[in-house]
Amino acid sequence: FQSNAGTSACVQCFAGTFSASVGAALESMWLLCGAGFYSTGVGAVSSGACVACAPGKYQAIAKATTASACTDCAAGTYSSGAAAGASSACIACAAGQYSTTVGANLLSFCKPCGAGSFSAIGSTECNFCAGGTTFYGFP
Repeated sequence: FQSNAGTSACVQCFAGTFSASVGAALESMWLLCGAGFYSTGVGAVSSGACVACAPGKYQAIAKATTASACTDCAAGTYSSGAAAGASSACIACAAGQYSTTVGANLLSFCKPCGAGSFSAIGSTECNFCAGGTTFYGFP
């Protein structure tokens, strides 16, 4: 873009943005790489320059400029899809399962609790049943 008349050079779009507009006169005409994406290069002319965060990660802020802007899903959760734009895309392991893996990208990272133990939804560990109880909570 170039907002000043009579200058000899244009300014490239910053990382995290792109513009296919020829003759853009305002930075506000640039489009942002959306949540779940980032772009490291300058001068991008299409949304194809925006790279999706990998499965097991999310990124909630538009205009991210590095892969490190993509945050790992927390232990006890997983996300198998790319380009997640919010932490809510990280799915909690079911009750009776657990995961200690940060950034898990498959349901298979959620492991079943062993006999005599249990867990709540989204757990990172299993708890043993108290003495005098079973898995179902009956004496």
